[in-house]
Amino acid sequence: MSPRATRAPRVAVTGPRRGNPAPWLATRRCLARAGARAIRWRGRAAPEGPIDALVLGGGSHVHPARYGATPLDGPGAYDPDRDAFELRAIDAALRAGLPILGICRGMQLLHVRFGGKLSQRAFEGRRRPRRTLFARRPVTIREGTKLARVVGPEPLAVNTLHSQAIEGVAAPLRITARDRDGIPQALEHPEAPFLLGVQWHPEYLGRRPRHQALFTALVRAAGSRSMAGQAAPPGTWSLPTPSTRRARARRAPRRRARR
Repeated sequence: MSPRATRAPRVAVTGPRRGNPAPWLATRRCLARAGARAIRWRGRAAPEGPIDALVLGGGSHVHPARYGATPLDGPGAYDPDRDAFELRAIDAALRAGLPILGICRGMQLLHVRFGGKLSQRAFEGRRRPRRTLFARRPVTIREGTKLARVVGPEPLAVNTLHSQAIEGVAAPLRITARDRDGIPQALEHPEAPFLLGVQWHPEYLGRRPRHQALFTALVRAAGSRSMAGQAAPPGTWSLPTPSTRRARARRAPRRRARR
């Protein structure tokens, strides 16, 4: 059997450069249960080796300048460098046709990438839920969607850690789940092989089969590409971040001096 046929799918997982490692560890565990190898990617350097899928993790708010709005929070709520590198990662994954799963902030960033806007105060005037890691908030899933095929069409209990949400819907994306207040809880690209976003954090609910199913479906989509030799090669992810651009600028005079 060839090495390609036996290689576990490799999934790049984005996240903040510092802070609580719990989301990364939980995501890695869910991907491992599904038979994949998680590659942590925080924007400092491109992942080494081929990549078969992309997970956009949660974290800070997407900067409102990305969707033409004025910030309502202080600078500490945002990470512009992460916005930039993850948007480039989405573009690279789309070009390569890789499966993409966006979690919480990751779902919001996918919406922004396709021209959508975000509500910075999503729960004003609504029954604001308690922030909880436990699956206590019911969402209704739209029948006939990819999400319904992955987790089933029945109502699903999810956790709630977000304070922002997508506003409207940017074509060609479509909303595939809403909570009881009508806030979008999932989206997908109907024409892409696998591009899903969920507003909750399924990585913390991986012991529940319907939440683990999101990672299993992603890995299956990634595995079919890897078996066909369609993984994105290392060069796909050579995306210069601000830190790498500064490093290249510092090296440039030395290269010219040696000529």
